[in-house]
Amino acid sequence: MVVHSYNEEIVDMSAHGRCDFIPSWIVMAPDKRKALEETKAYTTQSLASVAYQINALANNVLQLLDIQASQLRRMESSINHISQTVDIHKEKVARREIGILTTNKNTARSHKIIAPTNMERPVRYIRKPIDYTVLDDVGHGVKASSQVQEVLSYGAGRMY
Repeated sequence: MVVHSYNEEIVDMSAHGRCDFIPSWIVMAPDKRKALEETKAYTTQSLASVAYQINALANNVLQLLDIQASQLRRMESSINHISQTVDIHKEKVARREIGILTTNKNTARSHKIIAPTNMERPVRYIRKPIDYTVLDDVGHGVKASSQVQEVLSYGAGRMY
């Protein structure tokens, strides 16, 4: 029953105290193999305890980061809302200032088309024959002989 008293002593100790006590306990134990197995079990339990504490700490840190990210999203949303409100206000102020610079257009209710005061008499149309020889000197610059002109003018006359 000596081993049982050692077990009770080890359970009541801190992890650092266990590390100091176990080597001397293995030396004093009557069954060294059983003492080694118990030491392995305590070591495994201690490592599991440390791993659990690290896991708990990591979960707490993750929860903290999630909460902070949520707070940052809310803050970003409120900042965007404030920014939009400021932009709307600036645009209203700018439109108001532009409105101050404008003046009302005074439109007189009068006729847009005004009749002339003295009426000119229209010129009566007089029918005149068209003289095509006026344009003979205009063109590519080559003058036709008088015989060719007579033939052309005679031929042109026949067509009509």
